[in-house]
Amino acid sequence: MRKDLEKAAREAAAAYGEMRGFLLNSYLGDAEPKDAVGADRYRLSARMFNGVHLDLQETYEWGWEQLRWVQREMEQAAEKILPGGGIAAATELLEADPERSIEGVDAFRH
Repeated sequence: MRKDLEKAAREAAAAYGEMRGFLLNSYLGDAEPKDAVGADRYRLSARMFNGVHLDLQETYEWGWEQLRWVQREMEQAAEKILPGGGIAAATELLEADPERSIEGVDAFRH
């Protein structure tokens, strides 16, 4: 496992290095010093990446709705795991209890 973790750490460090290079060498030259995104710029990027005109206010509201849905789902799952404990306590219990933990990739897949 140690070798796998060391390899993953090297790969993560290399990825961060690549991201740093991109930000410095490609992105920085086009970045605005003030309000680097803004609604107008975001609208253009959204059109370019999605190929359609989006109602950005509707999309924004949908995103918050989805976030609230995920939060409710997490709260419901936590209540089943540890009634009255909340998400943080349920997470802590799952991470600390060997009966509720999965160790290794193979065990997770099965």
